[in-house]
Amino acid sequence: MKNEIKHIWSIVCRKGLIENDTNVISLMEIFEKVDVNLKENIKFGEDKSVIVPFDFEVVSFWKRQLHANVAKGEAKLNILSPKGKRLGGALVNFEIPALKSSARTIAKINGFPITGSGEYTIEIQEKIGDQYITVTQIPLEVIVHENSKK
Repeated sequence: MKNEIKHIWSIVCRKGLIENDTNVISLMEIFEKVDVNLKENIKFGEDKSVIVPFDFEVVSFWKRQLHANVAKGEAKLNILSPKGKRLGGALVNFEIPALKSSARTIAKINGFPITGSGEYTIEIQEKIGDQYITVTQIPLEVIVHENSKK
């Protein structure tokens, strides 16, 4: 089944600011790598994630052919560990208004689950029919620094 809405791009950043007068978006602090400092005695691993205080947004841009009807979309955001295990995520419902050809979505994420250092994946899936289809995967390198006091 084909969907009339098409994912164009997604990016992980601190904040997406939309200018009201022009509808232009500014992406603040785009993330490719994150350093995490943990206090001593915090236990984590592939079977036990820890939520670190890292707030970010995933901004996505969606397009469709210009049409007289409203187009509704649903996307799922998955946070995957370096080994591919789903650690968390969010659902985003959106619509492209009648006579408009595009829309942006901003998923605000408060806290990031980690299992250790490595390359995490922010996966965006679009709901097409009854299935979620992966439309993009964004790598995010996480480096964990454990502060031990001896």
